[in-house]
Amino acid sequence: MLSILRRSSLVVGVLCGLLLSIAAPAGAAYPGTNGRIAFTANLHGRSWQLYTMNPDGTDVQELTHILGSRETTNMVDWAPNGKRIAFVSSLTGEPELYLIRADGSGFHRVFDDPRHVDLFPTWSPGGSKLLFGRLSNRTGNLALFTIRPDGSDITKVTGARIDHAGAQYTPDSASIIFDGSGAGVIAALYKIDADGSNPVQLTPTDMRAGIPDISPDGTHVVFYDGQNGPLPNSIWTMQIDGTHLTRLTDAGCCFHDTSPEYAPDGTRIAFATDRSYVRQCCVEIWIMDADGSNVTQVTSSLGACPAESLGDCGDPDWGPAPES
Repeated sequence: MLSILRRSSLVVGVLCGLLLSIAAPAGAAYPGTNGRIAFTANLHGRSWQLYTMNPDGTDVQELTHILGSRETTNMVDWAPNGKRIAFVSSLTGEPELYLIRADGSGFHRVFDDPRHVDLFPTWSPGGSKLLFGRLSNRTGNLALFTIRPDGSDITKVTGARIDHAGAQYTPDSASIIFDGSGAGVIAALYKIDADGSNPVQLTPTDMRAGIPDISPDGTHVVFYDGQNGPLPNSIWTMQIDGTHLTRLTDAGCCFHDTSPEYAPDGTRIAFATDRSYVRQCCVEIWIMDADGSNVTQVTSSLGACPAESLGDCGDPDWGPAPES
């Protein structure tokens, strides 16, 4: 059975020398013309790398060539202008933030800080900074920080009393929605002001909602339920204030639909699922309309996932067409 484990405990595992194996966060979807989808795969049977493709699964291009990489998710997030991707790599031994251009050039680390583990980068709507999670050595939870793409001006947004994972700005930059846990909550979606104040829980505690993506017009949030457990996972939407919960997919027993991502035009959603396989070994990327209709598989043979990482593989993020 799939077990999508809480990220902070797994990051502690990384610090103990274990592999990074965490639920993949959704990247921010900002308005634009639909471009390419970034994803992770082990297409050659040797290592997991970062790729992009057209939304119909054609023209697959490998962006990274990290020798022996076993990271099934790189937590990818397209920049609002479609020219760069932020992601995470343990190339130097610890998870750190990296940037790469859409053509695979310009691969570099955002900043070097071996004292911390940095995860889940998402771009601000204007592309001027990255919002990310930093592990607290004291609590084992993730606090939110921002940093400029050139590695300067690191700024704390929240403390680490609870987890702040998969966080992203609303399109107006006024608020942040994230997947949080702590104080008896296994996983739920929360909304805070951009300065970290005024927290509001948006989803019911027993839903175990996780990994949100905000629609490009800022009116809805897509996410999946059953976070941090062996339960099947289905994809849901709600309005930005947490009302009108609507199920888009029904995984049934015992498939797992995870990592939903809005297209930049808001009309479709990409997601990862193992529903193509009788044996729970692998995931593929599927696309559906924003109302859950017209579900279509667009990849095949992304590579066998480690059993403990089944919910992480694929990790799609739908980017905008690059600005001229």
